[in-house]
Amino acid sequence: MREYRQKLTELQRQYVELSATLTPAHYKVQRVQAQINELSSEMQKERSNVLRRIGNEYAAALRHDTAVVVARRQ
Repeated sequence: MREYRQKLTELQRQYVELSATLTPAHYKVQRVQAQINELSSEMQKERSNVLRRIGNEYAAALRHDTAVVVARRQ
């Protein structure tokens, strides 16, 4: 995620720089905006994957702990 944030910051800097002298309709501005949009989408997917992984790991740990408690009662 850190790399994504660094890339996004750089693209946003480029966008601001280009927007100071070019119109939003200029192809360079549009290209950078498209890269920002694509990177933001990738970041959201990665964030979702991380959250899903954490949820799965938590559920597995909970099942394991429950099994240990049940085994000790027997």
